[in-house]
Amino acid sequence: MLVVAIAVVAAIVELVACDAVLAQGRTEYLVRMLRTSSQFRVRLQAALSLGALGDRAAVPALADALRDDEAAVRAAAAASLERLGDPNPTAITNLRALSRDPEASVQAAARRALRALEQAARASPSVPTTPTRPPAGGGGGGGGSSRYYVGLGNMGSKVSGVSAATLARLRDVMRANVSGMSGVVMAPDRESNGSATRVIRDRRLTGFYLDGALTSLGPSGGGLRAEVSVIVGTYPGRDIRVMLRGAATVQGVDISTASARQQAESQAIEAAVRSALRRLGGAFESSAATARAP
Repeated sequence: MLVVAIAVVAAIVELVACDAVLAQGRTEYLVRMLRTSSQFRVRLQAALSLGALGDRAAVPALADALRDDEAAVRAAAAASLERLGDPNPTAITNLRALSRDPEASVQAAARRALRALEQAARASPSVPTTPTRPPAGGGGGGGGSSRYYVGLGNMGSKVSGVSAATLARLRDVMRANVSGMSGVVMAPDRESNGSATRVIRDRRLTGFYLDGALTSLGPSGGGLRAEVSVIVGTYPGRDIRVMLRGAATVQGVDISTASARQQAESQAIEAAVRSALRRLGGAFESSAATARAP
């Protein structure tokens, strides 16, 4: 029945391309539906559509959807990840767990996707696929070996009027940038403290947790400027270690209409996030060194 359900939904998936999608951007809209809809058929359609669009910005949301309560959504997310072929470490970790799903069709979809992503990872050796223990007596593992286990919180805003979709997009940008860093393995969302502690202990990783906030957004010098802060804490304890700040101004933008302003805001916020995260590797390294010090 699950295979039939997916086939039927695949046939009507283009119906998702409504006016709201065109206004907000198809990927952003579908990611929001996948993350927030209470109706599993909507989440199922969104998961399938994201694979059809071919936008790898959807990979973090699809990786999270592998833990959905509905088997059909889990299978659809796995199929879309296989189609996108992005060797995202969190996706690979979640697919390994999903390959033992009680639903046989979900298992099959997960194993196909896992083979595809592991093959892609082998072709891109800088992408960590399995947490690797550092050499005996050494510190971190250099190169592509995994050193940090990173949890990601929700994004906040000190700016009024910022939509939930914008904050969700901001979180996706953070996840995409952090998961692409050498040595990083992303923790699954809503992971228990006990589970995180076991992973960090067994794999000899250093745990960090990231919280972010949009602190300022508005016109500046003929453009639109965004400022963000990223708090780096321990994981799972979440004791604050350092705060990173980033800012970016998009020049020559048209903010005369609501849709144009929304697009400019999104561009400025994403650039500000990338600005803050440029110093994240150094923050990880210095914090880990401090923790190792006697």
